[in-house]
Amino acid sequence: EHLLRVEAARKTEASQLICAQPKVLRDSWSRMKDAVGCVWITGPSQRRYQLQGDLKREDKAFNDHRATFRNLGDTDPSKGFQFLRGPFEARNTNADEVELTLIAWAPVLVYLLYYGQLPTPKEIKGWESKIENLNAEASKEKDKARKQELLDEVASLQAKIDSVDGDNLHTARSWIEEEKWRVRNDVTAPRLPALKHCDDIRTKAFPSGPIKIMGHGAGSPPPLVYVTPTFYAESVVSGNQCDVIFTGAPGDIVYDDREDKFRSLGEFLPYKGYAFVRQSHSDMATIQERKQLRLELADRVTAYVVFLTDGPRPNWIQTERWRRRPVQSLPGFDGDLPPCTEVRTKAFDPGEVFIRGSGGIPTLFFLRKDQSGQAPDVAKQVVLKRPDVLLCGDRVQHLAEQLRKHLGDHLARAELMNHQDKWADLVQTSDEKVDAWILSLKRDWLDSTLTETYAKPAYAKCKKILERSVPDLELTYKALLAAVSNSKNGVLKAIQAVPSLMLLLPEAFERVRTDLDSLIPDALRVLSEYPEMFLRPDDLSYCRGEMIRAFGADVMKDRLTKVETSKVITKDEAGRRKHPDETAGGPRASAWSGWRTWVETILAGRDEFHVWLGNLIGQELEGEPGAVRVVAQGSELVRSWDQNYPEPGLDARSPPPSRPPTPEDDKPKKGKKK
Repeated sequence: EHLLRVEAARKTEASQLICAQPKVLRDSWSRMKDAVGCVWITGPSQRRYQLQGDLKREDKAFNDHRATFRNLGDTDPSKGFQFLRGPFEARNTNADEVELTLIAWAPVLVYLLYYGQLPTPKEIKGWESKIENLNAEASKEKDKARKQELLDEVASLQAKIDSVDGDNLHTARSWIEEEKWRVRNDVTAPRLPALKHCDDIRTKAFPSGPIKIMGHGAGSPPPLVYVTPTFYAESVVSGNQCDVIFTGAPGDIVYDDREDKFRSLGEFLPYKGYAFVRQSHSDMATIQERKQLRLELADRVTAYVVFLTDGPRPNWIQTERWRRRPVQSLPGFDGDLPPCTEVRTKAFDPGEVFIRGSGGIPTLFFLRKDQSGQAPDVAKQVVLKRPDVLLCGDRVQHLAEQLRKHLGDHLARAELMNHQDKWADLVQTSDEKVDAWILSLKRDWLDSTLTETYAKPAYAKCKKILERSVPDLELTYKALLAAVSNSKNGVLKAIQAVPSLMLLLPEAFERVRTDLDSLIPDALRVLSEYPEMFLRPDDLSYCRGEMIRAFGADVMKDRLTKVETSKVITKDEAGRRKHPDETAGGPRASAWSGWRTWVETILAGRDEFHVWLGNLIGQELEGEPGAVRVVAQGSELVRSWDQNYPEPGLDARSPPPSRPPTPEDDKPKKGKKK
């Protein structure tokens, strides 16, 4: 029964695919490759660039230009090349601005193919022919003025020919040389008739992580951008990237800190698939117990270590089972390097690999991709298992975009790679079910971070928490954790009391903690008892500034830490604000009632704070608390409290009210608006 159902489903899917438009299938395949490919386009570049997973002849090279591919050269998708189609207007991006941002999930080799920067040989030949004709005409011309015009035109054409310099194409974009983008002459570029011919091909290897490509700023056509999986090498000793040479040849430098050169490469020739990893000769002194070289591998590769001297080998050659490999021809050198004596080899799976120190023995390092061990093509696997996914390209794009928006790039990538069957089924249902699945993933993250005991009540009380993305929630959580001195229990209790804390920006927590630290020795205690203080950073800064202006930082800090018991300023049954003496139950000295009253007053509002601060000023000084003179840290500050802090609703220049306000004052009067 199961086999019959599967066969029936396959027939249905096949009939639907046969009836689908080719453009629909190609677009769906590109979106699949974009969702699970080796790179993602990030930032503003997402609106300008798209990954073309099925590049063919006659496809457009740019989004906004008529140039099309006459042929693909060596950049065929079957060879692992992925084309990033962008706008032709990118030629106007300045060389000091970022044009394209990517995130690589495996080490990649980025290709930049520049077209139309140099005149074609046919154009140069035409200029030379025209120069001959102009010189012949000038030799016969008797009019001096006309003869001078012809000679000036000859000089102009000759200057054009003299300025053709293929080694100096990137004067307007110095980053090409500064970032060490290497010239590749072994790649046949695609042919685009509208863009003349390809002048220059540059490549650079990047490890997994963010990639930035700067603007081109020369006015010439922007380059075609390709990426392909590769391997990346880095010196652990210096932390610098090691050059991976795919086009090695006699005359190349052996070590980047010596002048020795290859006389020959022996069997390790580029056309056989070997790539040379150029290291520093000084790294060869690394002891065996330490790491010398770090590799990132996108595919399964075979590594080759060539020893340049006889004698004992490092211990890890035996312990890690590097096999001896007989070769007929070894590399040779021009210089003072000793001859090669032995080759050891070992295969490595995709991932990160460390090579330990040579122990003072000079070595060469080569890599060769194992064609039988390439990383699996996830898009291909999904399509072979569920071919009907090719009919749901729009929903695949919606799924990938929403996952990245709500979970962030890294979590979204993990879900796409680890739950292929799940989302392959979802994209055949509806956008609502896709969104519901993404929301459940966000709840799972909150439950694992805050534990279910605290997470579920939090987003049940404050539903806006689920509207924020996981990266934003993670930043808020980490900022709150730092503000309470890395006490996870303190964070959980704060979120339990005030769930809306998860809606704040990280800067708010740092700002509140900084202000409190400048006022009270035990700011952590304040925040643990009053986590809602995080919601009032502006009020806290305002009140802190007013108290420092009135009393000075030292006096204020001393008073706030004297008394540890207090009650908030309240109103009586008639709605009249009570004097602090009434609430504290003591003489006027209780107006300074510790930091709790101050915190509760801030939470009650600025009006209550003004009343409380006025009472403090009156207590600290002799006489009535009207127009007073305050002495703060040796300098006199003249202030009229009644003028600067009037009762709410009154003009600053109005006299103080003759009686306390009552609830009757707040009721609207007949014939007048409230």
